[in-house]
Amino acid sequence: MDYRVLERQGSPSQVRSRAVDAQGRLATDLGCKDTVLVWPGETVSLSIDFGSPNYLSQQIFLFHCHNLEHEDKGMMLKVRLDSPVRAQWVEKLRETIGSFDLKVLSVGFGPWFACLTPEAGTAPPPGWKMALIVLLGLYPTVMVLTLFPGPYVSPLGLALAMLIGNALSISILQWAVMPALNHLFSGWLLANTPAQWVLSVSGSAVILGLLAVLALLFRQVTG
Repeated sequence: MDYRVLERQGSPSQVRSRAVDAQGRLATDLGCKDTVLVWPGETVSLSIDFGSPNYLSQQIFLFHCHNLEHEDKGMMLKVRLDSPVRAQWVEKLRETIGSFDLKVLSVGFGPWFACLTPEAGTAPPPGWKMALIVLLGLYPTVMVLTLFPGPYVSPLGLALAMLIGNALSISILQWAVMPALNHLFSGWLLANTPAQWVLSVSGSAVILGLLAVLALLFRQVTG
């Protein structure tokens, strides 16, 4: 998606001295852009033409900072572009099934944790917490399925035994393990502000401790 830089305001003196027009734009701002450099304390106004044939339907566009530390700390914005056709279908759906909330689920493990943030606009747990909880659920599930029914399906051959094991593990995680872990660790998963760092760190230590205990137990069983 391309856009045009309209104006720079509040630019540092060394940036203002390089402006090429009254709007404070730099030579690098002219023409269509897909990234723009914003200096500390600066405000940059942009123009995006959503009248193009590419933007006639409902879509979601992502704006983010290319400094990864800034991006990870929240400098990321989703812009939803609605269409009249979509709005009509949403109203028809409300008339059919009643009230409901529209949510955009994140990719990866996000849908497993959507129940923790039912309010629209609520931030989901960070990726590393979701991965740690999935590991806590996945490891014992796979180990138990390896011990039983693993020996009974292994005569069917590796390919079929693996298919059965994967189908069972996904089903158990989806409808039993992950809902239970979400309930047990919901406070830790949503403790993501600087003031909650003690809870975040202590909860991580508990989960790592549980994984260590599970590993020792399974080691005793498997030898």
